[in-house]
Amino acid sequence: MKNKQFVLLALGALLVHFLTTPLRQYSFLWSTAVGMPVLFLYAYWALHRYGDSLGRTRTLLACLLGAGGIELCVHVCVWPGGLLGMPDSVLRLLAIVLAYVACVYRKTAATATCVGAMAALIVLMCTPVIGGLPGWMYWTQYRNFGHFAQSIPPKPLERSLWAEARDTTETDLCQASLGRITVVEVWARGCGLCWQQMPALQQLHEKYKDDAEVYVCSVFAPGSQKDLPLGTGTRLAHEEGYSFPVYEVEKLWEDSRLRQELKMTGFPRILVLDTEGNIVYESTYCTGVEKAIDAHLRRN
Repeated sequence: MKNKQFVLLALGALLVHFLTTPLRQYSFLWSTAVGMPVLFLYAYWALHRYGDSLGRTRTLLACLLGAGGIELCVHVCVWPGGLLGMPDSVLRLLAIVLAYVACVYRKTAATATCVGAMAALIVLMCTPVIGGLPGWMYWTQYRNFGHFAQSIPPKPLERSLWAEARDTTETDLCQASLGRITVVEVWARGCGLCWQQMPALQQLHEKYKDDAEVYVCSVFAPGSQKDLPLGTGTRLAHEEGYSFPVYEVEKLWEDSRLRQELKMTGFPRILVLDTEGNIVYESTYCTGVEKAIDAHLRRN
């Protein structure tokens, strides 16, 4: 009977975890801000309901195993790439531990302290969603690029590599960007964060579309999907109402020299290239693109 309860509680925690995980397609912030309080409430209920019959420690273990056991294994298996989403998983498990503390000390003043700490954590995680606190942005930046700075000293990149990316008229990006400051978002079809950055990219396109010195565009990476016709990326972007130019890498992204030279392990990649083709800005976000453009316009 106890083993059955243990398994059911673990499966329940796993279900709660997977129901909130899809929020990651919008951002890890939303996933954490929703996942933490939901798992806290689930674990508190489980401990209150089954703590006496199953034991609090075993109930805690069931919740931890269901909510994070499998995912933490995945993070380890794809190390170091899995570190990008590690904070979300750890904070979810922390919510369960806090529920355990709140349940154990629910008849003492420690309950108020525990619940207060949980509320503070939720506020801290919700604040980036609402107010733009850059904690998650800095973590993503560091994991993807190995540094916190978005604007960087000019990093040489062979301009001819951009010839791999072509638009529907067979014009390659190397030709289109020649002699201009170029903003590029490299994106993939199933990347939620890529789509999240596109409104900002569209705004940049609208601002600079008549400026002969600045070119704003994107590069669609087909990933592991074979036989995608040229124009798939353009069609997908236009269906969402975006009008910035879309270039596409015709070969598989994994086989692309451009990907290898950019050392890309994930999407999106926002780049600003100077007139010589050097990378002067790299990020997962568009937050500092205009500042980078203005700095190089003044320099020229």
